[in-house]
Amino acid sequence: MPYPQIDLTGRCALVTGGASGIGLASAESLARLGAHVAINHLADDPRAAQQIERLKADGLHVISAPGNVGIAGEAERMIHNAIDR
Repeated sequence: MPYPQIDLTGRCALVTGGASGIGLASAESLARLGAHVAINHLADDPRAAQQIERLKADGLHVISAPGNVGIAGEAERMIHNAIDR
């Protein structure tokens, strides 16, 4: 049975661990479905900028959202920053 087409145009998503692996695949899938995606990663992750630029080059709406979600203050800051952007 085929899956229904999903349209996330006008929606926003924040994906934690989005610089690689399942997080990156999730972020890319959401963006390809039309969502604006904030990709969370640790500030010192060298892969993040490369992956974000690759997705932007494909015309996807993605932004960087560095921070450690294990720290409450950082998680809140990251969420508010992503919403503002």
